Amino acid sequence: MIAINSTTIKASWQLSPADSRREIINGFKLLYRKKDAVGLPAEITMNGSATHSYYATGLDENTEYEFQLLAFSAAGDGPKSAVKVQRTIADGKTDARFVSYCWAVFFIWLSIAGVFDSIK
Repeated sequence: MIAINSTTIKASWQLSPADSRREIINGFKLLYRKKDAVGLPAEITMNGSATHSYYATGLDENTEYEFQLLAFSAAGDGPKSAVKVQRTIADGKTDARFVSYCWAVFFIWLSIAGVFDSIK
């Protein structure tokens, strides 16, 4: 996760090796919302396994957001990743430093497939 500016966060992820997956990945779903918000998160569906990043735009400045990712196949949705939190940059900042460390989550997709090596 990287805060790009005061209203944009980039989420990116990597697939596990093909021989560790049990099903063909049809796409990904990224879920996000303001940290500690009540209600359902925004859900972005990305069809195809070639997409490995998404820019969440139109966010509030200097605000923490919670993100989760899952892969899906013809058999259904895989498990959600652990929640990762990222804060947008406060408006007026001149440097574009990363605001958090790159993060990694390893999945064991018991019902469908081993899907990811990591999420950054």
